[in-house]
Amino acid sequence: MKTICAVAALALMVAVPAWAQSPVHGTSDASDLSTVLNKANQMNYEEIQDANLARSRAGDNQALMSYADTLRADHKINEDAVAALARQKDVTLHGTKTRQAVTAKLQSLKGGEFNEAFLTNEIASHKKAIDEFKSFQSQAQNDPDLSVYLGQTIPALEAHLKMAENLKNSLGTGPNAENPANNMHMANSHGHNH
Repeated sequence: MKTICAVAALALMVAVPAWAQSPVHGTSDASDLSTVLNKANQMNYEEIQDANLARSRAGDNQALMSYADTLRADHKINEDAVAALARQKDVTLHGTKTRQAVTAKLQSLKGGEFNEAFLTNEIASHKKAIDEFKSFQSQAQNDPDLSVYLGQTIPALEAHLKMAENLKNSLGTGPNAENPANNMHMANSHGHNH
């Protein structure tokens, strides 16, 4: 089922509608388009790198491994969509930059500390990306290709954010972990038969 979803997502994100194959590239400013596609390219690079690191550090945490696999697969699909759109629009993608401080910090952590730092980073980076991509939507109004790309990318980013928040909460490191009422409920739900 996961393979079918990934293939369907790839088909949606990479498919270029017939009306978009004409030589007219839309009327959005080329520098705006370049900015959007280069930010997307950098985001995909960072997320794939983070997912690979999480996969190698997840140990026996199946939920974290599954999340890392989802990130890697979805951002690879998005990376391919960005490359296709850049080719179609004749936009040059700049090289990607490694976030040395973030990567070094994550690489220095293990176990629960790594899980919490990784998920905190994912939540922050996805919130930032969602805000940036939503701000680009107004620029995309005159470029149907960019509008379609953003319309498909933003919901995927929102899904990743929700997964990271849920996973962080389930690990007991999220905002609900500090709520004594929730902890009391958890203790009572396990039952105390002495």
